[in-house]
Amino acid sequence: MLFNEKTTGHMVEVLSVGDLVDLFKDEVVGRYQYGEEVQDPEKFRKSDLVFLSGEALPRCWTDPHYRDRRQPVHHPATGGKNPLIGRLPGSGQWLYGARLWPGSYL
Repeated sequence: MLFNEKTTGHMVEVLSVGDLVDLFKDEVVGRYQYGEEVQDPEKFRKSDLVFLSGEALPRCWTDPHYRDRRQPVHHPATGGKNPLIGRLPGSGQWLYGARLWPGSYL
């Protein structure tokens, strides 16, 4: 895949797409795309690469905790206070944060 390096604007061909989408790796192996000869492979930091359109790489490729900061999903029946986690087995009640809904606590 082809990307631009942020600092220089040079085009970089990433040789291992697997390393690119592995969110636990900070660097990828690639080579510059300039000149008539094929350049030697080098390591590039993912944070220094952008798509050819100028867009940043997706957080799911770069941040191992990208799901930790997602917005909670609110259920209209709770007044938007806490996300619903699921039904308790056999009881038919919703587990609502650390509280059973409606009205009782764990």
